Amino acid sequence: MHQVKKTIAFLLTAILLAGCGIAAQTEQQPASDAILEWMEEAPVLEYDVPVISPGVLVNQIGYNLVSPKTVIVRGKRLPGEFHIVDALTGEVVFTGKLEKSEYAEEIGEYNSYGDFTAFEQEGTYYIECDIIGCSYEFEIKDGLYEELLEKALELLRRQRELVVAADIVDICKSLSVLLLSYELYTQVYEKEEGEIPPLMTELKSYVEELLLLQEAGSGAVMEGETVYLTETVWVSAVLAKFSYSYQKYDSVYATACLQAADRAWRFTEKQGEETEAALRFFAAAELYRATGQSRYYNAVTRLGENLSMDRNNRALVFGVLTYASTKRKVDMGLCEDLMADIFAQAEQIAAKAQTDIYLVGNSVKKESLEDIFWDTVVLSTIDYIITNQEYATLIARHHNYLAGANETADCYIPNAGGERELLEGITTSRFNIAGYIMLLSEMMSHEEE
Repeated sequence: MHQVKKTIAFLLTAILLAGCGIAAQTEQQPASDAILEWMEEAPVLEYDVPVISPGVLVNQIGYNLVSPKTVIVRGKRLPGEFHIVDALTGEVVFTGKLEKSEYAEEIGEYNSYGDFTAFEQEGTYYIECDIIGCSYEFEIKDGLYEELLEKALELLRRQRELVVAADIVDICKSLSVLLLSYELYTQVYEKEEGEIPPLMTELKSYVEELLLLQEAGSGAVMEGETVYLTETVWVSAVLAKFSYSYQKYDSVYATACLQAADRAWRFTEKQGEETEAALRFFAAAELYRATGQSRYYNAVTRLGENLSMDRNNRALVFGVLTYASTKRKVDMGLCEDLMADIFAQAEQIAAKAQTDIYLVGNSVKKESLEDIFWDTVVLSTIDYIITNQEYATLIARHHNYLAGANETADCYIPNAGGERELLEGITTSRFNIAGYIMLLSEMMSHEEE
């Protein structure tokens, strides 16, 4: 893995109520006799509410004390600076310059941003801009990420209901993100030596639900007489991945999970190549890392030779990262080729962000929330491998974007409290919650450096 990191790093080195009034303008005309003739005697209460375009966009949840802090400002005319105002006293406590003022064709307005990372005073504030108006209120608070992580874990618990086969792929993708986050940022989760972290306790509860759907003898995922082959491969991969991390807490339970993963794999092998190669590669990589058996090494090598890297293929990315991180013998050429592709695709995200209006290179209007959260998973992983400040800043900007500094000025992640805490965008998706937990763990890891 160290050789992979060195090789890839060398390759990469070488080469709200915003607006406070940008409302639709209507011309005021005198009421002529012709107009009066058409007036109704009774009031007409049906009308279209003018759309207010948010102009000052901030992270509505708030900013950690030492995190990157940006504000996005957009409008027909833009001022040259912005002011941070104490929400309690009305006092201006910081003035900053707006940068990169240019015309954005996709929204038909000018756009700029301001950076106030240097402002490190706890409190509740809003941002005011001449001509444009004001932002939503937001907090600056030390330890904010820890609070948000607890709330995200609570949201994850609420999603754990009676699991049916139709949920398995979504659950397995979500657990894979969370286990990857735990592997990379263990120090964020392990606060008390010898205690099982809340994340791993929650993951075990999900694993128990998966085991209940697995037929004990064959290892297949079944409901009644129906066999779910794709779900069986996913369960094989996730059980092996969970056993690898959980063995230090309970080796007996971890071994039982690994045995269940092996039974599931053997069942799918008998079915031939009826499931996606990338998914089987993921399962084989997890089983090889956990067991070291040659049958899994051979399967990974055989399957990997014909794979084409695609960062949007969740199973493939999980498999490549596991294969690259194993301490056992690996095919270095295969490993380097697949990892190089992931790095290249992460670079594409970073390159798009440099010219993007919202500083992240993606859009809630063009992509699903799951795709955006997945981008943060890929970026967090690459930042862990090469520890690049550009990626760390980009991830923090994704947090700001998802928390309100976006096209719609909507908050898509769990709020710190109040009526906006449980928004449909994230609470209905385990995967988005998992992606958000990983995003938080990456940002928290920089605080501990």
